[in-house]
Amino acid sequence: MIDEFFKLINSCNGKHEKLECDDLENGLVISSINSCDMGYETAIIDSIGQVIPIERYDSLDDLKTGHKKWIEFCMTNPIEVTKLGYETFVEPEIVKINYPKGKK
Repeated sequence: MIDEFFKLINSCNGKHEKLECDDLENGLVISSINSCDMGYETAIIDSIGQVIPIERYDSLDDLKTGHKKWIEFCMTNPIEVTKLGYETFVEPEIVKINYPKGKK
């Protein structure tokens, strides 16, 4: 199982196509990409650089709609979100979102 995980990770070589990226006033970044391993997805990047994948999509149109939805959601200053898992190797988990001092 571990060998399968590393084969999947190494097949990408970190190549992702950035499609949408927005810096929010509260210090969060909403980034949507077409990743080489998981396809279309949106993530929150918080003040300590934690990348939190939050939704995956079947199409570019769905990604664009989802990206806007997550911008609106993140402007409400959520405390935590569910970070998506990775294939069968990593389970989804609830994570705390970190904000810069004075931004939340």
